[in-house]
Amino acid sequence: MIVRNEAHQLAECLGPAADLFDQIVIVDTGSSDRTPTIAAQFTSHVYHAPWRDDFSAARNESLRHATGDWVFWLDADDRLSPSNLNRLRRCLAQLGSHPQAYLMNTACWFQYKCEGSNLITHPRLFRRDARIRWHGRVHEQISPNLSTLGYDLIWSDVEIDHMGYQDPVMEQRKLARNLRLLRMDYAVDPNDASTLTHLGLAYFHSQRFEQARFYLGKLLSLATAPGDHLRHVYGVLATMEMREGKPNDALLTIDRGLLFFSTAEYLLYLRAECLYELDRFAEARQTLHKILQNAPAPQFRGCVPAEIRDRLAPRKLADICRLEGNFDGAESLLTAVLTRYPTDTHSWHAIGRVFIDSRNRVKFAGVIDRLKSCPEGMYLPICFWPIGIFNFKSLIWQDKPSTG
Repeated sequence: MIVRNEAHQLAECLGPAADLFDQIVIVDTGSSDRTPTIAAQFTSHVYHAPWRDDFSAARNESLRHATGDWVFWLDADDRLSPSNLNRLRRCLAQLGSHPQAYLMNTACWFQYKCEGSNLITHPRLFRRDARIRWHGRVHEQISPNLSTLGYDLIWSDVEIDHMGYQDPVMEQRKLARNLRLLRMDYAVDPNDASTLTHLGLAYFHSQRFEQARFYLGKLLSLATAPGDHLRHVYGVLATMEMREGKPNDALLTIDRGLLFFSTAEYLLYLRAECLYELDRFAEARQTLHKILQNAPAPQFRGCVPAEIRDRLAPRKLADICRLEGNFDGAESLLTAVLTRYPTDTHSWHAIGRVFIDSRNRVKFAGVIDRLKSCPEGMYLPICFWPIGIFNFKSLIWQDKPSTG
């Protein structure tokens, strides 16, 4: 681990996981709080290194002190749930002497729980090798590519929760910091694929689309093979076009990406979104069915929504059914989602719209009651909660189409 001023959360991160490891190495890069004292409660391997505007330098310092055969890394704002701790325990119990790395998804949670999380795939656990280093001042990557060192890459079912982006003010500070560090890397090597990727993403998240297109376009022009990171690049380019009200352009971008990544769930879902916006419901339905019918398989995630197959695709398919008047089909799809995720706020909202359009007063009232116990369920549009609900009901159950 590398840390600085993490006294408020270091114990919460390390406490549940500490007994899984033979050695815990913590490099502090200049804390002014009790972080080193708290770290010392878990390990005697607490080291200090000056901060050099370089996350890789700090991580490589932590790697230098590691003596175990295998390395697992965490950040202080990472969390392992009880179920994922058990999965990790089973994974560690089967480690051998072969050069292997385990790919694990990190779930980055939004400020509002009802919005779910985005997933990022990292090699979190790998057999130690003196040739392995981290590269990049920020959004650091393991270098060289582990496959070129003869490592087998193994998909793990361990998922790590990352809580570092729930505070919007802190998120903006991190974004400004990241842009500064990435521009420093770009000045040194303007053709580095990782730097170009993350510069483009940083400008995208800053709503500076022209700059984002410049770096992502340069990345695509330099690419000699369809690396996994390009899945997300096509998705971001298309998302910018959708936000600018250009669904046709977005559709062309997505289809270019699907030439290389034909089963990429996120690109397929964005394609369905574009077709939906264009009122091409039959094609959108076909694309969503492709997501649901493809055999489940691990996929590289580059900060894309979680549970596309289980939540987002069925929810969108249900909305198409509702708009086409197939209320039974929409209800069936959403009921299946809610059986698996009983507090999914957006699915309750969607099924409520089905009951509005089908004028089912009793079931609609049941939705309102269920939303009270869902994350942010009381803060949905006026048709749901709490002000004006009776006035709205008096409108929708007249003998004319709903205008809501």
